[in-house]
Amino acid sequence: MSIRAITGELYRLMKQVEELERQLAAAPPDAADSERLREQIRTARAERDRLKGMLAGAKA
Repeated sequence: MSIRAITGELYRLMKQVEELERQLAAAPPDAADSERLREQIRTARAERDRLKGMLAGAKA
């Protein structure tokens, strides 16, 4: 995967995490969607962190 592709995907994931966090903050604490949003955030953060590692390795 090229550095450009990694950075594009990383940017997309960063925006996705931000949007999911906004949705979670706006949701009532006892909303049924809260758990689903937390799981989506966890998954998106893990993928984001994996890509950050790939990018750091590619730059080294």
